[in-house]
Amino acid sequence: MPKKIGSFFKLPIQLFYGVPYPELAFPNFRLDYLDLIDIEPGDSKKWNDRLTDDGRWEHNLYNFLVLALRKLLFTLPSEGKLEGTVRRDGGPLHEAVREAMINCITYCDYLLGGVLRIDRRTDRIVMRNPGTLRISPERIYNGDYTQARNSTIQKMLRMIGFGDNIGSGFMKIIKAWDTLGFNNPEIHEEPEVNEVWLTLPLSVKSQINSQAYSQINNGHNIKDYSRVDIDDNSDSQIISHINSHSDLSVIQRSILKHMVSFPESSIEEIANALGTKPESIRYQRRLMQDKVVTEKAGSNKAGQWKITFIG
Repeated sequence: MPKKIGSFFKLPIQLFYGVPYPELAFPNFRLDYLDLIDIEPGDSKKWNDRLTDDGRWEHNLYNFLVLALRKLLFTLPSEGKLEGTVRRDGGPLHEAVREAMINCITYCDYLLGGVLRIDRRTDRIVMRNPGTLRISPERIYNGDYTQARNSTIQKMLRMIGFGDNIGSGFMKIIKAWDTLGFNNPEIHEEPEVNEVWLTLPLSVKSQINSQAYSQINNGHNIKDYSRVDIDDNSDSQIISHINSHSDLSVIQRSILKHMVSFPESSIEEIANALGTKPESIRYQRRLMQDKVVTEKAGSNKAGQWKITFIG
């Protein structure tokens, strides 16, 4: 980044509004990032890591976004893939979290009392910002356009590569969480404290679309995996191995079990049976390829799935 631009964006955020002393214009301006992994309320240990206004860094939005995002992303798995001859790290999880933090900053009401706070908990990320929703949660989930509360901050962040300013941020988060197979993000207001909470679960979906599951493959019912036919030694042994593989997530086990019972099923049919999207199935296959390799022997329509356990 050119020195002139870098220096400009490292100024306190209040300079964006034309005032040199933040305490005078925004007396309640505070940002907080907390790493609370494996910490429960009441524990003697209050946090694993924290970024707050403690004099160790220049307290402004740009620095908070860069520093807190770096700390947060280091707690999450990073997918690496080649684009041409260049490796790109991060993947949809990192991109969605980055988008969520940008939304949190651009929609915050800095004139209200309170704290813009990011909690990294064991099984979820919670982003809390002072203010109210400008449209209903239903319209947000449907991808309706909404104007950012702080359009100047949004524009400045866009100029340095944070966001595209076309109102598609939340849909990008929804799509990424669907691809990852995680439970759906939740956004709601806490009217008593004038805050908006965005919760990003890091747990996979455990419920299967049972209606679609029973209708797949020309209406044949899928096997009940909790009561595998003992006489079917081959399938039984494979499914037993899948169940005992502790490194596999719930959705990954479901994918593998479906491949065993319906070896000719397509990616689309597996996705339909599990109540998710084909992109999610492909992504989960990539995630577990260092533990289990799944490949189709033969054509996509007539071929059968081959499952190979590594190690």
